[in-house]
Amino acid sequence: MNLTNRHFALDIEALAKSEKAIITAISCTYFDFANDTRTYEQILDNTFFTKIKMKDQADRYGRVTDKDTMEWWKKQPHEAKVNSIVPHADDVTLDVALQQVKQYMKQHGYDFRNSYIWTRGIAYDCPKLESACRDTGISVFNSWKFRDSKTFYDIVVPESVNANFDLPDGNPDGFIKHHAKHDVALDVYKMLYLFNQA
Repeated sequence: MNLTNRHFALDIEALAKSEKAIITAISCTYFDFANDTRTYEQILDNTFFTKIKMKDQADRYGRVTDKDTMEWWKKQPHEAKVNSIVPHADDVTLDVALQQVKQYMKQHGYDFRNSYIWTRGIAYDCPKLESACRDTGISVFNSWKFRDSKTFYDIVVPESVNANFDLPDGNPDGFIKHHAKHDVALDVYKMLYLFNQA
C-alpha cells in the first residue's frame, strides 16, 4: 500500500441490513497516512455530509427498511436520530448524494486506480454503496480499493477485541455517535493516531 496516496473514508446510516437498505445519510472525508497531522476537529470541518430522502429511494429504486433496524433506531439518542433519520427540508435524492460524494472526492484528489476507500467494516457500508451506485447508474468508487478500519485496529492494537479501540483521552468533545460525519471523522483520526504511534 502506498501511504502517500490520497485515501478516503466513508460512512453511511441506513434503515436495514440488506444491501438494498434505504440510506439516510452519507459522509466522506479524505486523508493520507504519510503527512496528515490534523486534529479531529480539523478532519470534521473538512468532511462532506448530506442526508438523503428516504421515501424517494423506496419509490424509485425499491430500497427497503427492516423491522430490527427500525427498532434499533428507536432506542438511539434523540440527537443521533435527528442527525441521521429524521427528515430535513434540505435532504437530497440518492442520485444527487452520490454525485455530491463523487464531486467531493474529485476535488480532494481521488485517483480511481490508486486511492483507497476505508469503511468501518466491509459487510455493512460497502454492499449498500455498491447497490446504490447500481440503482442510480452513477459510478463513484473502485470497489477493489475498499479497505476496513476494523481490521486495521485489530492488527495494530493487539489488545483490541472486535475493533473496540479507545483513544487515551476518550472520544473528542462534541462527538455524536451514529452521526455519519462524526463517525467517519473519528475513524480517520483513530487510524492516523495509531499510525503515528507506530
